[in-house]
Amino acid sequence: RGNFNFNRQDFQAAIVSYKRALKFLDRESLRSNEEQSDVEKFSEMSLKILMNLSLSYYKIADYKMALETLEELLSMQSKHQKALYIKGKCLVQLGETSEAIKCFTKSLELDPTNSVSFSLYIS
Repeated sequence: RGNFNFNRQDFQAAIVSYKRALKFLDRESLRSNEEQSDVEKFSEMSLKILMNLSLSYYKIADYKMALETLEELLSMQSKHQKALYIKGKCLVQLGETSEAIKCFTKSLELDPTNSVSFSLYIS
């Protein structure tokens, strides 16, 4: 539902759906007898949902909530190229240019061929 609402540009509804999905994938609620492969799948899905949630916040210009969500994602996977890029964009919107440049630089280091990250330095 989150992706459906996101694609319809109903970002508020997408946020509600993504938050609800995260509750189901909360690591604390996993049973101790879960297979490692299942735990990894839950973590992977959580990363995707967190990314989509942060993008939804970004789209409604709630940059602080987008950053908070991105920080949660980056605490799980510190080298998430897209998360670093969006974090940089949020920081720019909040006037934190030097921190944004650090995020863009890290993002570019992770994927030097990414034309989106590279275009930041050209313009």
